[in-house]
Amino acid sequence: MSHIEADAVESALDSLGAAWKKRDAGWAIPATARAPWEIDVAAHDAGLRVEGVLTTWDDAGQTELAAIGALLRRAEADLPGAAFEVRPGRAVVAVTASHEHELPAAVTCVMTAARLLSRETAALLDRDVAGRYLEFFGAPPETTPAPSRI
Repeated sequence: MSHIEADAVESALDSLGAAWKKRDAGWAIPATARAPWEIDVAAHDAGLRVEGVLTTWDDAGQTELAAIGALLRRAEADLPGAAFEVRPGRAVVAVTASHEHELPAAVTCVMTAARLLSRETAALLDRDVAGRYLEFFGAPPETTPAPSRI
């Protein structure tokens, strides 16, 4: 996408019925009951990138990060178009809208992911919970034994 029309983006944000504010590099939708963290909208090479934080941490071990990564990989299958990332100190969800008219759906997807996964990703920052999650979901899938040749 070569050019983002700011007026079209702002009209799309208005259509959501949510408050928003202009930022230097884009727009921000403040945290609400529908989205526990602020959602950022910015121009990107592929159009508009809508990004929301799922949870943050100061220090997390390998077990906790592995559990969060496993949860987010499972979530990608259920939320088409959403990309989940584990970055230093935070887990985020992002959706790319190739055109301004796709922005409401992208913001809704990020809000849905944040609402559904913020509490769960935060819970996985507890080492015991993360370990149990990995024991349950992280085990390799059961395989069917090869048929007997007799």
